This record gives sequence, structure tokens and C-alpha cells, in this order.
Amino acid sequence: AKRKIGEIDHQQLSRCIQEVNKKMMEYGNIDDARHIRNHLRLARMNGQSQRSVIAKLKSQGLEITEIERHIEAIFKTENEDAAQADTAEIELLAALNFIKKKRLGCYSDALPTKDERHKHLARLARRGFSYAVSSKALDIEQQEEAEQYRMDIESCLPDKLV
Repeated sequence: AKRKIGEIDHQQLSRCIQEVNKKMMEYGNIDDARHIRNHLRLARMNGQSQRSVIAKLKSQGLEITEIERHIEAIFKTENEDAAQADTAEIELLAALNFIKKKRLGCYSDALPTKDERHKHLARLARRGFSYAVSSKALDIEQQEEAEQYRMDIESCLPDKLV
């Protein structure tokens, strides 16, 4: 702002910036909850783990307590009877999206050998997925079965993540 405006009182500039931020929040242009929700949705589609999303959001300056509070609010359901996916299932969905995108596991041309399976596990681990989620995703042998898992989990996703 100083470069564009020129010499200006630091306190006056600070007040102007705060006023612009306040107006942007009132108009809904700055919304941490929406930002977190969008990152979670895109991460699921792109095959990223929740752990990697949280790390990215922290690097953008959001507090971990705020991130966790917003994530918890996303998964809180008003209807107790409605089937809803938990975080482990959503992690499995993201892992399945990743192995489909990268043609690993059941999506590869042939079933992987033991060494290839270890390499696939390593790729999933580097992506931030736990061993349990990674091995569950790679234990699926048929693409149809994997697609059925994906459809079942997607049908139970909170509306905020669809």
C-alpha cells in the first residue's frame, strides 16, 4: 500500500487495512470455514489425506484449533438417524481416488507383486495416509469393488463436502 499510495501515516494505513478486512468479512469474501471446507473437498477428490490438508492450512496461517473446530463442525450432523461417513471412511475414499488417479493397486494393469505393493504403500504413506487406510485400499482386488466402496462412502458424505 505504501508503494502505491506513497508516504502515509503508519497508523492511518493500519486502520484502513483493518477496515477493509472488516468489510470483506461482513460481505463473506473472507470465510475460514468455507476455505477449510473447500480444501477438504478438493483434497478428497484429488486423493490427499486429511493430514496433508491440515499441514497446508497451517502453512497458510490458520490456527490448528480453528482448523479442528471447523472440521468437527463439518462432520457434526443434525439428523442422528442419517448415515454419515466418518473420517476413516473419507480417508479411504481419498486413498481410493489417489490409487485410481495413479493407477495403483486394483487400478494397475496387473495385480501388483509383493515388491510393487510395498512401493504402492510407500507412495500412499508419502501422501499422508496411515498404514491401515493404505493397506485397506490396496487390499481391494477388483475395480468394481473399489468403485462400490467409493459410491457407498460418497453417499454418506456430509452435504458440506459434496
